[in-house]
Amino acid sequence: GNEFPVELAITAFDWTGSRMMVGFIRDITDRKHAELEINDLAFYDPLTKLPNRRLLRERLEATLLAERQLKNFSAILRPLHEPVKHPCFGQFPFLKLKFTHS
Repeated sequence: GNEFPVELAITAFDWTGSRMMVGFIRDITDRKHAELEINDLAFYDPLTKLPNRRLLRERLEATLLAERQLKNFSAILRPLHEPVKHPCFGQFPFLKLKFTHS
């Protein structure tokens, strides 16, 4: 058999003095494919399939939130001489540095 994503809804009710349950299963394969396509359109360039700036911004925000919670620090470094074109983040090379403080 094949595996596929499903949505399951279960309803309980009383019927002639007995507790009954009815379940409905729905194949959501098409919905999952649509969600993946929407995600790809939102975060990747449709022509090159490279991550776009929105994905960079989302990952930076997630990193900054995690760093704030862990009391660590990160930095974005950009060379002062010729800019380096990063395949994922364009002209913003991202280097994660760990600093400790006492």
